[in-house]
Amino acid sequence: MKSLRYLIPAVGFLALIVLFLLMPEIPSMGCQSCSSNGPYIPLIGAAYFSVLIILSLLFLSFPGRTFARGGLTWAALLALVMTYLKLPGWCPLCLIAHACHILIWWLWLISPVKEETGSHRKEGWCLLLFAPLAVVALFSSLNLTFMAYNFKNNRHVSLQRGDDVPFFSLKTSEGRTLTHIDVGDGLILNFVSPGCSHCQEQLEVLKAAGDELALSSYRFIHISSALSTDLIQAYPAADWVEDQEGHLRKLFKVSGYPTMFVIGRNGKISQVIPGVPDQLKTDLIANLKP
Repeated sequence: MKSLRYLIPAVGFLALIVLFLLMPEIPSMGCQSCSSNGPYIPLIGAAYFSVLIILSLLFLSFPGRTFARGGLTWAALLALVMTYLKLPGWCPLCLIAHACHILIWWLWLISPVKEETGSHRKEGWCLLLFAPLAVVALFSSLNLTFMAYNFKNNRHVSLQRGDDVPFFSLKTSEGRTLTHIDVGDGLILNFVSPGCSHCQEQLEVLKAAGDELALSSYRFIHISSALSTDLIQAYPAADWVEDQEGHLRKLFKVSGYPTMFVIGRNGKISQVIPGVPDQLKTDLIANLKP
């Protein structure tokens, strides 16, 4: 059972990787599933897990059975509360991080405490203070680097300009059915995610341009894996579609949120807009107004 304690640093490093992927400007994941509105929760979590890793490596007598029971209870309650607050959006990465947190305290609970060997307590406390600062600084600098190079607006989208729109059928929240043959004078399919910070930013831009876009012949359809009152109120002037199973997302090969497809009357994709470009409002008004 003593060997189980050696798994704790590995589980902690896995949690750090997951938290890094939750940073808002990381291009590999972005806001595809996470409902975090900023980098603060991932940064706090990264500092916390770095402390747990150092404690497991340098303080072999930590934490003791009573403390471990309290830590396991705290980890389970935190997972329940944080998951509940993010409903109806489910974030697989957050769930993995919570699972790692619970597993660390469970391993501490079931593995016996080791006796301290040597006298390195002073160095251990210094490293305990330095490690979270170093991890937070690394996460922050990389996040700012991705932001500076504007990676969030360059996520790869498989369907491109000029492609034929795939055959689809969707049902709006008001019960109307729309298919690929109902493009009419133009259609805009906008894929967003509940609680996604970039999606909220994009919807605010669209709302600000509402009067100008209302003159357009294009019809706006917003598609989300789950619909909430807050999400619909962010842009009530358009139709909303709930894509719980992700069929539409897979059909259009959406790899990140938000992603907007502008479909012309010829049934071809005339524009693909991933993320929130700086000129989003200006470009939409210029291209969509009659």
